[in-house]
Amino acid sequence: MFANMKIGVRLGLGFGLILVLLVALALIGLVSMSQIEQPLDDIAGDNLLKIERAHEMRATVLSVAVVVRNTALLTDTADMIVEMDRVKSLRKDYDEAEKQLSGMVKSEAGKALLTKINAARDATRPLVTKALDLASVNSRAEATQVLLKEVAPNQKKWTDALAEMINHEEQETAKDLALAHTAYARARYAILIFSSLALVLGSLFAWFIARGIKQPVSELQQAMMRMQADGDLTQRVKINSQDEIGLAAQSFNALMESFQ
Repeated sequence: MFANMKIGVRLGLGFGLILVLLVALALIGLVSMSQIEQPLDDIAGDNLLKIERAHEMRATVLSVAVVVRNTALLTDTADMIVEMDRVKSLRKDYDEAEKQLSGMVKSEAGKALLTKINAARDATRPLVTKALDLASVNSRAEATQVLLKEVAPNQKKWTDALAEMINHEEQETAKDLALAHTAYARARYAILIFSSLALVLGSLFAWFIARGIKQPVSELQQAMMRMQADGDLTQRVKINSQDEIGLAAQSFNALMESFQ
C-alpha cells in the first residue's frame, strides 16, 4: 500500500508526521509550563504578599510598644498628644494590613492563626489604651506597671502569633517552590524523552521514505545502463508499485518491448 503511494504523498506524510510531533512537543511544553506556573503564582502573588502584610503588622505592634513606653516617660501634655496620635495612626496602618491579610488567607491553618492573632490584639489594645490614659494624667508609675505587668506579656503573645503566621507562610512558600522544582524536573524529562522519540521516529520515517524511492530508482537506472551498454532490449525492470517510479518502470518495459 505504501509503495503504491505517490512520492509527493509520501513526502507529505513525512512532513505531516514531523509537524504532528512538533505540535505534540509544543503541547507538552505548554502543559508543563502551566504546572510550573501555579506554584510560582502562589509564591509571587500570594505567599510573599501575606508574609509582607504579617511583617508590617508585627512591625506596627512593636512600634506601638515603643510609642507607649515613650509616652509614659513624657511630662509635657503636647508631646503626649503627639505620641497618642501616632498610636492611632499605627493602629490604622495595622488594621489596613490585617484586612488585606485576612482577605488572602484561605487555608484552615492560616485562619486558625488569624484567630489567634486577633485574640491577642483584642486582649492587648485595651491595656495599651489603659496605659496611655494613665500616662495622660501623669500617673507615670501606674502606667509603667500596666506596661510591664499587663501590656508586655499580652503584646508578646501578639507578636509571637504574628511570627507564627510568618513562619507558616514561609513554609507554604517552600512547599510551592518544591512543587515548582518537581514540575520543572518532570517537564524537562518529558520534553527530553519525547524529543528523543520524535527524533528517532522522524529519522526512521525519513529513512523508510528515502529507501522506498532510492531502491526502485536504482533498479531502473541499472537496467537502463545495462541496456545502453549491451544493447540488450530484453532488459525489464521488476517494479510493481503504482507511484511515479513504478509508472516510469512500466513505460521503460513497454518501450523495450516496442523495440523488439
